[in-house]
Amino acid sequence: MLGLIGFHQLYQVSHLTDEASRGAWGDLALSSAESAVQELMFRIKSDVSNPGKPLFHELRRDVYDGESGHLTIQDSGRIDVTPGLLREAALSGVRVESTLAEVLFQKQFEDLPFERYGLIRYRARVTADTLSGRSVVRDLEVGQGFKVLLCSVPQPFDQAAVYLGDLWDVTDLEDANRTRVQLLQLVEELVAGLDTARALAPAALQSRYSFARGEVTTGPELLRRVPPLPEDRPAILLGTGVTGQQYPLSGLDVATRVREVLGRARPLAERAASALRGVESRPSSPDFHQRYLEALAEALEVVEDGLDRIWAYHEGYQILGVDSPRYASIVNAHRYLTVDHWRRVTSFDLSEAAGSTNQQRFDALRQSQSVMNGVVFVQGDDGPLLLRGNIPGKLVVVVAGGTVILEETQSGSRPWDLLTVVALGARVEVRGPVHASLVLGPLTAPDRGGSPDSVLVMSDGASLHGGLVARRLGGGSRLEGSVFRDDRYHSGSPGGGRGPSGMLTDRLAVLVSPREVYRKVLRK
Repeated sequence: MLGLIGFHQLYQVSHLTDEASRGAWGDLALSSAESAVQELMFRIKSDVSNPGKPLFHELRRDVYDGESGHLTIQDSGRIDVTPGLLREAALSGVRVESTLAEVLFQKQFEDLPFERYGLIRYRARVTADTLSGRSVVRDLEVGQGFKVLLCSVPQPFDQAAVYLGDLWDVTDLEDANRTRVQLLQLVEELVAGLDTARALAPAALQSRYSFARGEVTTGPELLRRVPPLPEDRPAILLGTGVTGQQYPLSGLDVATRVREVLGRARPLAERAASALRGVESRPSSPDFHQRYLEALAEALEVVEDGLDRIWAYHEGYQILGVDSPRYASIVNAHRYLTVDHWRRVTSFDLSEAAGSTNQQRFDALRQSQSVMNGVVFVQGDDGPLLLRGNIPGKLVVVVAGGTVILEETQSGSRPWDLLTVVALGARVEVRGPVHASLVLGPLTAPDRGGSPDSVLVMSDGASLHGGLVARRLGGGSRLEGSVFRDDRYHSGSPGGGRGPSGMLTDRLAVLVSPREVYRKVLRK
């Protein structure tokens, strides 16, 4: 009996020792699997931002609805650091049997094949030999989310230097056309006076009158040169331009500008008419003719300035009414200028970050990131946001409500840095030279009493080097200064076919989440 008891105790001690050994070696195997996965994660996070690596381009190819987007990541079966650690004497017998990383799936955001979310799956199998000669195996599987984002102005608005979704927000085209008719009438009146004075002029002055008459365009030719502006309601204003082309924002309200010109032109025309009466009273006097020609030239110059503003509006902008073939497709793209769209594609949501104000949260994020790539969402309730100085990277800052101020922003940035500020029901102030693109849309928030439009305040002397896109402009907007077209914000030509749809790949950022989506461990 005592022998049986002793054998049982010996078996129990041996079994417990073996189980403890297996547990310890199992922990070492799992730690080694963790190391292998972390090594893969680090390498993949680096490769997705390195144009010299195949993964950079593979994750920027289009993925269309109905496609899985599955991708086996090249060279993920190779790890370099972990095997070296396992050569330590204390880890003898621990082996990494296999590793694998693959993009399990990719899904579009809305209908954009170049902008999407997905899941990367990492696997590592590690074997450890225990002291008893038995082996333990640990299979580790980790899921990690990622997003592919356009870090620039949404298409098709990236093609515009100036875009207004509703032109009637800023000007009254019917009023502009009424003023145009009055300016044309002034031209005809001034030319009729010129012909009268020319008929009375002595021979010595005929050449001067002939020259003056030859400088003035009238009749059908003038009507062709300065046609009326389209009066479609609603209407889109689109200015594409070339890099460096200037768009003075004060000129957007063409109705007000030409009315101002007409106000200056009328007294000058009356002065020319008075001088003409002097010519009629003293037709042989060169002095009276001289005074008349000077008054006429001054009046015509101002009238032509008004007509030139209308001509320049035709030349600088396209006005798309509801009958335009492009109108419906562009209006359909307004959904990319909404809170819902930007919430989906956000990579950093500052409303979830620590800090008492938006400014503090943004500054903390900026300090933690050497390069700011991605989409940052800011809820405007927590104070204004000031963007000043240079921000490296390709960054979209979305401000919902509140105020955002750009003051000499990106004025010394590198050629490959891009800053896009999206204001949704927010107030935007631009001060001094700013190198960025602005996108203004409404804030759809029924719980806050409606969908307020964004307000843009650009004072005289402010300059925006990039582009201006506004679905609507709210009351109180001040449009002065200028926009200068920068082609860097043009991200490609949509509709270019499969992969990559004409997209410029360096406008896309691949952002891998620092958090694991799931983790599974299989113990054998």
